Amino acid sequence: MNDPHPATYPCPACQTPADLATGCPGCGRRPDPEAAEVIRLGEEIQRLTLEVEQARRGYADAVERLRTTQQQRDELAARVRTRTTAEQAAPVPVGAPAPVPAPGIPPAPAAPARPEASSRTVQSVLFILGSLLLGSAAIVFTAVAWATFGVVGRAAVLAAVTVLFLAVPPVALLRRLTGTAETFAALGLLLVLLDGYAAWYVDLAGVQSLAPASYAGIACAVTAAVALGYGAATQLAGPRFAALVVAQPVLPLLVVDAGLGMAGWAGVLTALAAANLAVAWWTGRRGHAKAAPSLPRVDALSILAWVVTGGALLAAAGPMIGALVTADAYGSAIRTGLVLILAAAVVVAAAMVGPVAELRHVAAGGATLAVLTAVARVTVVGRPSWALAAVAAEIAALAAVVRALPGRVRPGPRVAALLTAGVPGLGAAIWALLVGLMTAAVAVPAWRTGIQPVSGSNWWPPVAIALLGFALAVLLPRRAAVEAAVGTAAVLALAVPRTVSLPWWTPSILDGLVVVPLALASVTARSVRGSAVYGGVAGLLAAHAILAGLARPAGVTVVLAALVVVATTVAVLGRATAAPAEPGQPAEPGKPAEPGQPAEPARRVVGAAAAGVALLALPGLVAAVGTTAGAEPATVRGLALAGLVVAVTAVLVLRRVQPAYAVAGAGAVLLGGAGVAIAAVAATPEPYGVHCALAVLCDAVAVLAVLPAVRRRPWAGPFAAVLATVPAGPVLAAVAPAAWAVLVGPYNHLDAIWSGAPAGVGLGAPVPTGPYALGPAAAALTLLTLALLVAFRAVLSPAAPWAALPATPAILAAAAAWNAPWPIVPALSLAIGLAAALAGALRRPSPATGESGRPSPTDVEPGLPSLALAAVAAVATGAGLAGAFATRAATLTALAVILVVATLCGLAGRVLVARAAGWLVAAASAAGLALASALAADASAQRAAFWVLGAAALTLAASAAASARQTDALRVEAWQADARPLNDRRVEAWLLEGAAHATALVALLLTVGSVRYTAGVCTLWGLALGLRALRPGEPAGARRLRVAAAAGCELVAYWLLLVAGHVAVLEAYTLPAAAVALLAGWLAARTRPVLRSWSAYGPALLAVFGPSLAVLLTGVGEPARRLAVGGAAVIVVVAGSVRRRQAPVVVGGATLALVAVHEAVLVWDLVPRWIPLAIGGLLLVGLAVTYERRRRDVARLREAVGRMR
Repeated sequence: MNDPHPATYPCPACQTPADLATGCPGCGRRPDPEAAEVIRLGEEIQRLTLEVEQARRGYADAVERLRTTQQQRDELAARVRTRTTAEQAAPVPVGAPAPVPAPGIPPAPAAPARPEASSRTVQSVLFILGSLLLGSAAIVFTAVAWATFGVVGRAAVLAAVTVLFLAVPPVALLRRLTGTAETFAALGLLLVLLDGYAAWYVDLAGVQSLAPASYAGIACAVTAAVALGYGAATQLAGPRFAALVVAQPVLPLLVVDAGLGMAGWAGVLTALAAANLAVAWWTGRRGHAKAAPSLPRVDALSILAWVVTGGALLAAAGPMIGALVTADAYGSAIRTGLVLILAAAVVVAAAMVGPVAELRHVAAGGATLAVLTAVARVTVVGRPSWALAAVAAEIAALAAVVRALPGRVRPGPRVAALLTAGVPGLGAAIWALLVGLMTAAVAVPAWRTGIQPVSGSNWWPPVAIALLGFALAVLLPRRAAVEAAVGTAAVLALAVPRTVSLPWWTPSILDGLVVVPLALASVTARSVRGSAVYGGVAGLLAAHAILAGLARPAGVTVVLAALVVVATTVAVLGRATAAPAEPGQPAEPGKPAEPGQPAEPARRVVGAAAAGVALLALPGLVAAVGTTAGAEPATVRGLALAGLVVAVTAVLVLRRVQPAYAVAGAGAVLLGGAGVAIAAVAATPEPYGVHCALAVLCDAVAVLAVLPAVRRRPWAGPFAAVLATVPAGPVLAAVAPAAWAVLVGPYNHLDAIWSGAPAGVGLGAPVPTGPYALGPAAAALTLLTLALLVAFRAVLSPAAPWAALPATPAILAAAAAWNAPWPIVPALSLAIGLAAALAGALRRPSPATGESGRPSPTDVEPGLPSLALAAVAAVATGAGLAGAFATRAATLTALAVILVVATLCGLAGRVLVARAAGWLVAAASAAGLALASALAADASAQRAAFWVLGAAALTLAASAAASARQTDALRVEAWQADARPLNDRRVEAWLLEGAAHATALVALLLTVGSVRYTAGVCTLWGLALGLRALRPGEPAGARRLRVAAAAGCELVAYWLLLVAGHVAVLEAYTLPAAAVALLAGWLAARTRPVLRSWSAYGPALLAVFGPSLAVLLTGVGEPARRLAVGGAAVIVVVAGSVRRRQAPVVVGGATLALVAVHEAVLVWDLVPRWIPLAIGGLLLVGLAVTYERRRRDVARLREAVGRMR
């Protein structure tokens, strides 16, 4: 149904009242339902606000009733608890019957206390502690106490104790005391070992004639044998563990004096590991035989045997490595190799008998490495001259042997052989790369003469590289073997020129011999991976050929020409193979490639890469031809730029016939531009900025040409940006001095403000010369402006704001280069900055919309182009204003113009950020204009403060006006689909008010040194804030805040006047502040009933009593102050008790207590000494008599205070 009264709303474009039936009668805009809906929702918000306020008041009343009810309930509960406690504490009358349980409900039996530890745990702890104590006693007795006996007595005591301890376990086993048996068995075996020490100590049977280490080994062997036999006889587990542990040092102790070298010790430890392995194997078999099928077959003794086996092998590794490193003769090398092979055999045997089958392959691989290491070490020691080739031959032979192994045993040795061939092969590749770099370094700097070939020839490195490549090819799969062969050829091409004496042009020839077939193979490869490998290696060698050919201009000319020919051929072949099968018929994208033909994506990529290489070589080729013809260096750089322009032209042509080739060509242009920029920078005396800027322009044109083809490639943007920074960096470095001179140099006038009109241009800074002169810098900046116009036209629109960034210093540098007299350059800078500010403020944002169709937040944001204009405005305006500080008239004129333009931006800005910036700049320029006018009128700084305060007052008035200028159209502009409305004018008012406060602070700082002037500024600003708070329509919170600020300013002014009048009474300062705080707390408590008293009155009460108490407690204090503080505290406590407020009661009570203690301290010396003692005694007796009741009273007092707010 049609509405007879359609909704009206202000037109968002012209503010004319419009409706949904006819639209806007002013500008003809069609009806806007969303704008009308905004107006309707605004009215709905006002209605809902009233409902929320009513609900809040009802909630506050309900909270107060709830609090009252809780207080009543707490009081009744406290009475009940007090009465119950008194009844329980009353004595039971004599003869009164005890309470009888109810019939039918027997009393519950008390639960027995649970033990805190199990009996087994206690038994284990006792065993451990007992054994430790007994063992310690035995050791102490053997070492110290038994020396008081004779030899026979000593032997009898030790033998008796040992036999006694060893006799206990069988008896304990009969009584099934296994733990006891194990404990005494361990102690008995310890005594056996101590018997051996005792025999050595008394030289029983002349045992001291033996070597100490040998005797220790024999004693350990005897102890191990006794432990083994004892364990077999008693079937105890502990003796077996003791036997295995004590047997470990036997063999090393027996041979310690044999003078074995590192290889010998490695063999001894390997033999020990083999023995331990045998024990592990035997115990493992025994455990498997005894274990039940359903139980895990784990034997602790077997685990210990495996642990000591691994420990022995790890211990053998150290001397083994030392022997390998120090072996310098055939004999020592052979012995070390045999020991290494023996250790490898032990490892293999351990893997074979071990429970983990996967470790067998690892052990086989380790054995392969060990055998090769042993043989290689013997070879290196025997024939060091050709050891490299010999070891490589051994690796190749090992690869062939591994290839012939059966498949089930091949994995481990194959991995080991790959490591032995791959690690040296990787090292050879790295060495070849370093050698290639050395070859290229010999030819740098370019066009050198007198390069001599390498003295002497050494063919062993190339032979070793070839053998390693053969080994890798044998071990790897077929496809990887071909790639290994390609890599070997590349490594040989890099390595041969540095190992064989050849002419200077040989490296480029060798590289070319490999590059040509690889380049042709890359375009005919059957897979993408093959094309990538062939093409990558060809590109690497081509770069090396170019660098190596720099030794002569003719050489690099030939290399680059050949590279262009080969790359062009590959590009043509790639395009031809990628063409349709029949003329006029497109190729089928999903059709598989024919046998012998490469995949279509690989062809395109290879062809495109070749086209890019050809275009990349053009600038260098043209420059090399010019150098060969004897052209001047400046001409050569111009020829390089001409080649770059030709490459850009080729990109423009290719984008229509072969877009993929054009993309590669654009990349080549970027790389070529970087090279041209580097070459230009190398010739520093020349104005390299122009060359680099032209390279940047070429880069921009090339990127713009291929932009449609690379929009969906995320890597294209970062790649182009990184390469474009290479020429852009020198451009910025070349124009930086000139930009600094025209944009930062004017700030030097701040050191001599109003010193008179400067002579000449008046930049205030030295004029740069040479390659950084103003003229070339202006030209480079102009080219950079064109490049930005080209680049940003394709990416961001419009591009003019971005072009303004380099155009601004270009215009100023050109004017300075023409020697324009002052104040033309500052005026031009100021005009450019203000024009940019106006353009940015008046620029309409792009109408971006969100998913819901409503305007998105972009409508209230400045956008990137506006940010560029803002940067230009800030920099140029600042430079112009700084240049205008030379004279008073120029300064006042500049500040006035800035004030006018900033005010226009604040009034007419399209977006909130522009208006806010305009108002802030206007406020700052108004303050500066006021200060400058006052100083120009020869006013003092203190008097100038009132001029600045006037500007602050005007800014505050502008904030009030901005707050009043709220329209519904601006609300429409700030709406978002899922966000609350943003009141633009309110934000502007806040910013203006903040700027006013900042300006007032500046005025306050100007009065430093004169207290009365400062008080005057505070008084006037408090008056201004009070007037601002009187404006109708302000929110209650903001009004209260302004009133508080005004009161604070007046209070500060009052304090300052007190200071100026030399008033020394402390309360004259604190009481007014406390009164203000108390008034604010009272008003807050009235409007917020749930507010606690600590928040409302706490600060005021602390301000009242805190300073006075501090003065009172630090001395005797005046009687009047003591009386006043105490009386005020009593009044506060009474008032708090009546109003039931916690903060007044606590603060006032604490103050009363402190005053009372202070008074007691003052009269302490006047009271006889026995009176305090008597009072203290009586107090303690009274407390003791009525302790329970006093404790309850304290609890009730605590609860009563806690219930207060």
